[in-house]
Amino acid sequence: TDVQNIVDTGTLDQGQSDALIAKLKAVTEKINDGNTKATSNLLQAFINQVQAYINAGILTAAEGQQLIDAANNVINQLSS
Repeated sequence: TDVQNIVDTGTLDQGQSDALIAKLKAVTEKINDGNTKATSNLLQAFINQVQAYINAGILTAAEGQQLIDAANNVINQLSS
């Protein structure tokens, strides 16, 4: 599952998906700049947003966890 799939299924509205996608675009820019600290911080912000959507009942725990796991995988790769 990725953000676009969740949008396509109607789970997130446009504003909610835009918030997540904006964070991911910023992550891409920071990765391209080689700024791993900023990348990790942005990914943590992404995770926090996903957790907020889970807590609000917008995303299921399973949907959210897939996104969180993907973000954590990137964070782990950056720190290795």
